[in-house]
Amino acid sequence: MISLIRALLLLVFLSVPVYVGLRNFAFLEPYLFPLHLAQAGMVEEGTRLYGPYADAGTLERLKSKGVKTVISLLDPELLYEESLVERERKDTQALGMVFYNFPMRSDDPADSRLNAAALEGIRALLKREPGARVYIHCYLGKHRSMMVLAALGKGS
Repeated sequence: MISLIRALLLLVFLSVPVYVGLRNFAFLEPYLFPLHLAQAGMVEEGTRLYGPYADAGTLERLKSKGVKTVISLLDPELLYEESLVERERKDTQALGMVFYNFPMRSDDPADSRLNAAALEGIRALLKREPGARVYIHCYLGKHRSMMVLAALGKGS
C-alpha cells in the first residue's frame, strides 16, 4: 500500500509541472528555439498568406503588409494551443486586426467533422470579404495551413 501511495505521489509530482508548462505554453513558446527551427516559412497565394504561428512582432509586420484579418487554425481544446490562441487574440486586438479561430486537427483528414467545419467557415468568411489580405496559420505552418491552402485552391 505504501509503494502505491509513493507511486501516486511521484506521478502527481511529475505531472503537475508538465500540466503547468502546457497550460502556459504561450509564455514558454518564445524560448523554445528548436521548435521555431521546425516552423515553415510563409506562402503567399494571391491576397492570402499561409504560415506558422505569428508572435506580436510578426503580426506587426503582417499588418504593415496590409493584412487586416488573421485566421488561426489552432485548437483551443488542446491544452498547449489554448494559451497561444488567447495571446494571439489579445495581440491582434491591440493592433486593430480582426481575429478568427477555426480549430483544425493536423492528424485528421480534411473531411473529418472538425476540419470540414473549419474549412466551411473559412470559405464563408473569405466570400464575405473577397480580396481581403488574410493570414491563415497553424503552429508549424506545415500541416493545417497547407491543408487549407490545398482545399481553397480547389475553386474557393
